[in-house]
Amino acid sequence: MPQKVNDKKDKAVSPVIGSILLVAITVMITGIIASFVFGMTGDIQKTHIIAVTVQKVDKITSEHCHCSCCAMGAVGLVFTNHGGMDIPLLKNGSDAFTVYIDGEEIAPGSMPLMNNVGSSGVYESQPERQHVVVKGNFIDGTHQVILDTWR
Repeated sequence: MPQKVNDKKDKAVSPVIGSILLVAITVMITGIIASFVFGMTGDIQKTHIIAVTVQKVDKITSEHCHCSCCAMGAVGLVFTNHGGMDIPLLKNGSDAFTVYIDGEEIAPGSMPLMNNVGSSGVYESQPERQHVVVKGNFIDGTHQVILDTWR
C-alpha cells in the first residue's frame, strides 16, 4: 500500500533554540528581581517638570528690566519662568534658581529669576557665545538642571 505524502510542513523552534531562550529569559528575570531585592533602584530621584527659557538681547532696555538698577544698554540674558507642575516645590523668591554662565555662578541681581510663573530675570552677559545653565533649587533640598544651552 502506498504511503500518503503529507504536504503540510511542521514549523517549530528547535529544542536547542528553545532551551537558549528559556535560559535567557530566566537570567533576565533573575537580574530584575535581584536589583529590587538589593536596593539598586532606591536612589532614583523624581525628575521635576519646570520650563525656563533664555533669550539673548543686544541691549537691556526698560522693556526687559522695569527698574533703574539694571545695566541699561549692556548685552544681557533674559530668563523667563514658564511654569510646570513642580513650581510649588521650588524654594521661594530668588533662592528658587541658580544661574551659571560659562561655569561661574551669577549672583542674583536687581531682577533675579524667581519662582513665580511668568517672572523674568535679567542678567548681564557678554556679546560672544556663552554656556548657560539654570539649576532649580527645591524645598526638599534637591537640585536639578532646568536649562542647559548655549547663547
